Amino acid sequence: MMNKNQIKQLDDKTISLIAAGEVVESPASIVKELIENSIDAKATSIVLEIRDGGKSYIRVTDDGFGIDEADVELAFKRHTTSKITSFTDFCNLYTNGFRGEALASIAAVSRVSITTKTKEAFLGTSLIITGGIIEKKEKVGAKDGTTIIIEDLLYNTPARKNFLKSNQAETSKINDIVERLALINNSVKFKYINNNKVMLTTASNLTFSESMNNIYNNAYDKSIKELPIEYIGDYGIEGFLGDNSIMSHNRKNQYIFVNKRVVKSKLITSVVEEAYSQFITINRFPIFLINLNVDPAFIDVNIHPNKLEVKFSNENKLKDTLFNYIKSKLSESIMIPKSNLSSKYDKVKKDEPQNINFDLFINETNLFSQDAVKKPDSNNYTLDSMPTNDKSHALENFIINTKPNAENNLFINENPNNNYDLSSKPSCNKTNLNTTSNSNHQFNYKDLSVIGVFINSYIITQYNEALYVIDQHAAHERILYEKYLNSYKNDKISSQNLLIPISINISFDVSVYIHDIIDLLNDYGFNAEPFSQESLVIRAIPNIFNQNEAINLANELINNFSKQIYLSDELKEKIASKACKSAIKANDKLLSLEISQILSDLDSCENKYSCPHGRPITIELSKYELEKMFKRIV
Repeated sequence: MMNKNQIKQLDDKTISLIAAGEVVESPASIVKELIENSIDAKATSIVLEIRDGGKSYIRVTDDGFGIDEADVELAFKRHTTSKITSFTDFCNLYTNGFRGEALASIAAVSRVSITTKTKEAFLGTSLIITGGIIEKKEKVGAKDGTTIIIEDLLYNTPARKNFLKSNQAETSKINDIVERLALINNSVKFKYINNNKVMLTTASNLTFSESMNNIYNNAYDKSIKELPIEYIGDYGIEGFLGDNSIMSHNRKNQYIFVNKRVVKSKLITSVVEEAYSQFITINRFPIFLINLNVDPAFIDVNIHPNKLEVKFSNENKLKDTLFNYIKSKLSESIMIPKSNLSSKYDKVKKDEPQNINFDLFINETNLFSQDAVKKPDSNNYTLDSMPTNDKSHALENFIINTKPNAENNLFINENPNNNYDLSSKPSCNKTNLNTTSNSNHQFNYKDLSVIGVFINSYIITQYNEALYVIDQHAAHERILYEKYLNSYKNDKISSQNLLIPISINISFDVSVYIHDIIDLLNDYGFNAEPFSQESLVIRAIPNIFNQNEAINLANELINNFSKQIYLSDELKEKIASKACKSAIKANDKLLSLEISQILSDLDSCENKYSCPHGRPITIELSKYELEKMFKRIV
């Protein structure tokens, strides 16, 4: 009798079924492998059809190279591939596939039929495989390319089949992978059919932004900016960036590729989101597509059978390059929303009376002349430099909920230093970039002529042939937010001692990093030290927070310690909340010098266009819009 603990070699069938479990995670993983095979075969047209979430039927048809008759059977054996011949080929790998396991794994757990023909062959070859066993092979008439059909997925592994999700959930995963592959392979025509219904058709040779709007029925239209291929050092960067009008509640519409390979990269995601952080609200996510063209010798894609992960040989260099590039591209674009009031008036019936609100022009008590708002000779002044009669008035009308401190100046006169001092953060020094900002796209608040203030809340200004309406609360909130944030970035945040030190327990998982955690807390304005192996004591907190806010922040920083790459979202959210509470409010009456200073300070901000919570600071109303409203033009 054989000892049950005796080492033995598994049979080929068992080996194949186990190996299939690593590759065939879901119908979506099969779709991905088959479409990528078509792309590697230089197909110009790909048709995908599925039924029942891909569980019962998957068909992929392409017009690619096809498979030679002599190689068809070999293609379904394990570790057979035309993409590499040795491990050294990874240094020059630009294809999606390379492991030689996908077709064998798929055939092991389904019923497969394939019809394929090369351009040189007179007839094609048909092959039927069930559970990895070839049942039939014959020559048939066929078009150039390959059609492969997968039926009855996991029919011979019912236990695993039970772990598949609902048809709707599996379809959703397939939708996502098809969209991503169609976006990055914009030179290929795609057609996607689900349960006999055409879900997607794409044209060929589109730009990335055109492809995006093609897939989503022009939902994004002018909200995304194309990034033509641009090489910076070792990296070629291309794709598109969404502006701050199309933020998302999740990362579903973030598309990351390396050499046009679909990947998931926390590194790239965090870098791009950090570059966006000054332009969008906290806890919202930008929409973007980034494809990195990298020498294959500098990356490793052989990490997991699904080939979704990738490692870079020089991550810090990549972080610096990508951060600076994305930041510069975002900074080039004007992000001031334009009014669409005229379109509303266009919809009003001609015989219907039009009720237009003239309050802006009637409330003369809130208007002052151009002479009254003449800009001072120098912007470098504070409240102390104001006339005596103005100073008390200003102090009455500015509501600042922070404790008296040199760091809490009402107006910010210094130019913020945007460089990251912490070693883990990329440098923002744009002198290293091979890009030049387009000065024509720069918007300067100091160039605006102030007309007046509406309901003590909105500053009305003019530049050329447009009106610009500025929300005074949102503007000052942005100014204070960046002031506090830059204090952190430049290690200038001050602390206040606690009368009674506070002890914080930390989990066993992160207790081994207790000294690193303490260094992090001290960088963020705390005075922390070890108390025991699994606890620490805090003796001082950042002065911009009260005790409860600071301790909550400390706990969040500790709990998310392993995720820290940049200044944490937790810190940014609390700084944003503090800036909101400290900023001037709607209905606070401002003097002309105060308005001038706000406009000047806005020009020093990295993000001039939205408050930290995502509301716009400025709205543009063009001459064209006004004249349409007054029916001067049609």
